[in-house]
Amino acid sequence: MAVDEGTPETRTDETVASERHEDETGPKSNVSSGYYGLAEFISTTPEVAVFRKFGLLNMMNLLRLQAELQDMEQQFADVWMEDRDCDDPIRKLYRFDFRLMRKNADGGDSIQHDLLVEIGNKLKEYNSALQAVMALQQASPPNKLNLKSFRFWLENETMGNGFLSGIEAAIWREANDEDFATVTSPSGGPDKFTEFLSGNFLSIYNALIGRHSTSERKHIDETFRLYDPMKLQRVGDGIVAALSAILPTIAILVLYFVSKMIVRIGLIIVFTTVFAVSLALFTEAKKIEIFSATAAFAAVEVVFVGSTSVGGT
Repeated sequence: MAVDEGTPETRTDETVASERHEDETGPKSNVSSGYYGLAEFISTTPEVAVFRKFGLLNMMNLLRLQAELQDMEQQFADVWMEDRDCDDPIRKLYRFDFRLMRKNADGGDSIQHDLLVEIGNKLKEYNSALQAVMALQQASPPNKLNLKSFRFWLENETMGNGFLSGIEAAIWREANDEDFATVTSPSGGPDKFTEFLSGNFLSIYNALIGRHSTSERKHIDETFRLYDPMKLQRVGDGIVAALSAILPTIAILVLYFVSKMIVRIGLIIVFTTVFAVSLALFTEAKKIEIFSATAAFAAVEVVFVGSTSVGGT
């Protein structure tokens, strides 16, 4: 929303703030404004909460700490060898006695001890930063539809009303799409099929049916509708359960009416492939689990074919 100074359209931050304050008496009167409104929105709808990981800055910080520790490691090696090779009999014993080193440090005569303490503090900072970056790398990326909904909330005049200005307005721009993370745990996130239901399928459902109903709407705005992710999860689980029951029985039924053995074998290959692909697309099963389930499914088909004659009796 920032405009170059000197143009006829230039508006100061104070003007923008004043205009938005006036808008609060209008259509935004039932919604908290600014960052408070945003916090209120994402606290009640955490699945659409999107935050930047600041990957570049985190990596720069790690590289800085790593370089400092590398330098301190060399400094410590130099001091250790200097104490070992010096003529002072007490300093020679530092490499054998931390208590003696600490005692002399109290008198200001142990560079080695002071350097070790400094290294310890730097290591705490480095290890903490490293663990934080490792955790960020495991964070879930935002669902595209949720990200779109989040941006819609920010810009809609009856919700966020585009309150962000200046450099802060760049936080959620598309240029940072690869740097976003959500607060949703990866292990607790939806499976692939549920993600499909909450994406394109949900858009179609909302356009045809959902927008005509008020039962699923959180009353934020007439044009903004939120759906319970737990209900979507249950719908997805129900569909997957139904498919897991229908697919094997359909395979057996089709094989029953096929008389040619070569055709039966071809159908076994087709049904087994469909079963394996369905497991990969609709569930979070691991490769070994998909392999085991597919082998069991194929075995059932083979046993059925082997136990029936070509005539189907």
